[in-house]
Amino acid sequence: MPQLWLYSTVIFVQPGEGKGGLANHDVAIDHRIDSFEIRDAVKRSIEEDLFPDGPPDLPEHVQPVVLLSWTLLSAKQGSGVEPLTPKDNGNSH
Repeated sequence: MPQLWLYSTVIFVQPGEGKGGLANHDVAIDHRIDSFEIRDAVKRSIEEDLFPDGPPDLPEHVQPVVLLSWTLLSAKQGSGVEPLTPKDNGNSH
């Protein structure tokens, strides 16, 4: 059975040199974000969504999208998948 993980991400988008701002971008993927590889794949996916004709021409070492944070909105999982367990983020009462 397939999995579907829905995340809300906060990103910094830089469409050109000296231009940029914060944005929210929702992401639906088939993996939990639990490794650098998956995080980087999510970032590349967002870049492809925002810049379908390729990333803007920016100076070396300047990224068009910086993934700042993500929040899991929902997860639909098939059998044999480790269930999600809530983690204490220090904000629970």
